[in-house]
Amino acid sequence: MKSIHWREGARRDLDDAAEWYAQQGGETLELRFVAAVESTVLMVRQHPVVGSTRHAGHVTNLPEPLRYFPIRQFESYLIYYIDLPEHIEVIRVWHAARGLDALLGDEEPQPE
Repeated sequence: MKSIHWREGARRDLDDAAEWYAQQGGETLELRFVAAVESTVLMVRQHPVVGSTRHAGHVTNLPEPLRYFPIRQFESYLIYYIDLPEHIEVIRVWHAARGLDALLGDEEPQPE
């Protein structure tokens, strides 16, 4: 099984979303969200091609097609990732309402 590498933007997204859930529903909701993210990332790690490439055309500066998969129980959030030969790279933990235009707006391209 491939290892998981998290981009800084994905880590920041996770921290921000977890903090928001903590403010909205307390620590229990925050921990449920983090556990759901971890579970989804594990599933992606076990089955990398499970994610849709539907949004791949919006981001063309990546070495492999961009894939996404919804976070179970928090389906408004999507895990965006690329399946590289050596590892899975988590690009963003993205709320769908934010749209695709800003998806990599604050990320520098990082070709592998």
